[in-house]
Amino acid sequence: MESTENEFSFTFIDLLRGFIPQSFISFLSSYLSPSSIRILLGEISLKNTNFTKKQIWIPRCQALFHWENDWGLPLR
Repeated sequence: MESTENEFSFTFIDLLRGFIPQSFISFLSSYLSPSSIRILLGEISLKNTNFTKKQIWIPRCQALFHWENDWGLPLR
């Protein structure tokens, strides 16, 4: 299978949003069964969600809380 640069042109942000390009699924279908693809993409999605929550969202919320506290802003 010959691929072009644009064929798999998606970013980490796309994956964070849960977007899985059809071209990527088609590529995987050359090597995996449909059920294996669903399992794989489900695991990737779950790990991605957990990583984003632990490494990005929770630290962001904590930093915002401290910033608001430092400026004397009332809690919501």
